[in-house]
Amino acid sequence: MADGGDGEWRATTDGSGAVLVQRRVGGRWCRWTQVRPSPVHGRGLFADRAFRPGDEIGWYDGLELHPACVPDYESSMVMELQEPVRRFVDGAYGRRGLVQFANHSESAPNAGVRPDGRLQALVALRRGQEVLWD
Repeated sequence: MADGGDGEWRATTDGSGAVLVQRRVGGRWCRWTQVRPSPVHGRGLFADRAFRPGDEIGWYDGLELHPACVPDYESSMVMELQEPVRRFVDGAYGRRGLVQFANHSESAPNAGVRPDGRLQALVALRRGQEVLWD
């Protein structure tokens, strides 16, 4: 993850194997999210700070795929995004906030993916809460 101006992301690991994601805001690095074992499935994305409804958690980004390749592409992390143009993204290669680790929940989502790929909080999230999208 790049180190630079505001809006840049970086990730480090701690001794437990968790990935700690930070974002540069106002010229300083701030705690943002963590990737660690999830009780829902495998690894999950967890808030490492409080988020208010509407706050940006990260971006679903990664390898952009040509639409003709998608039917034959073998990845469970491909998402269709609509803005600024229709495109397909394999989140396995994502870097901005590591949102590809957020687990899906149809019954209790607390985050949503906007058409441009931004993952944002739907409700208030407390530090340590798993981010679940629908």
